[in-house]
Amino acid sequence: MTSNARCLEMVHALSDEKSSVTLADLNHVLADFCDHFCISALVGRPFVELVDGSGSGGGGAQRVSRLLAACGYADDPEGFFTDLLAQLGKGTSGPIEINGVTLPHLLLVAVLEVAMPGDRFFTVRTVEQLERLANLEVPRNQRADLQQVIDTYPVRLSMHTLRQMRVSRNVAYQYLPFVEELDPAGHTNTWIGQFHQGLLEQMYRNRVIFLLNMGCPVYCRFCFRKHKESRNEANPTVAEVKKAVAHVAKSPAIKEIVITGGD
Repeated sequence: MTSNARCLEMVHALSDEKSSVTLADLNHVLADFCDHFCISALVGRPFVELVDGSGSGGGGAQRVSRLLAACGYADDPEGFFTDLLAQLGKGTSGPIEINGVTLPHLLLVAVLEVAMPGDRFFTVRTVEQLERLANLEVPRNQRADLQQVIDTYPVRLSMHTLRQMRVSRNVAYQYLPFVEELDPAGHTNTWIGQFHQGLLEQMYRNRVIFLLNMGCPVYCRFCFRKHKESRNEANPTVAEVKKAVAHVAKSPAIKEIVITGGD
């Protein structure tokens, strides 16, 4: 029997960094996940049927036991997590399988929450920093262009986003900068002729937007505001908010205010 106090390491292959996590924490995460989140809507019917033992059901401990056995690690959680952490550290986002069992994306994120804890935010300024944080390797022929993207359009990532990106190509595509952002197609300024003053934007006669925060904790690469200078502006003052409210008060056609920013 292996001690729960034992620490396992996840080596981030492309950044050469290491994360350490106790076997006790990993066992707790797996049992909690199997106990509360194993429903078809979240993890898919095949995984539910696997851990439920063809209708046998049971709590988290029984489901964990069935999962370990199916993955070839019956009564060997340390072996299971050693295998899993090795795959998570390879830096290839996408499905992870152990002995033919595809592990749900949500389970992988739950494991990463203890292997890569924290809620920090990172402003990415170089390709090298991006590679280290995201555990990826940028091809040599793209490095100069990608650095230009980073210099032109802000890149900001949270620990939560980084964990999601490790196991989901779709999430990675939403937040990772890519060289095609330098393509000038579609860069036409669509705000010409529309009312835009400070925090207040009016695209439609009966609706206005109050942009109360000029920054975001994480920047989506497809954000329609990415070409604007507002990211470099200070947040609006109370006086500016009152001015925008006064404009709405004098505009009877306005029926709706959309409050946004800092999403």
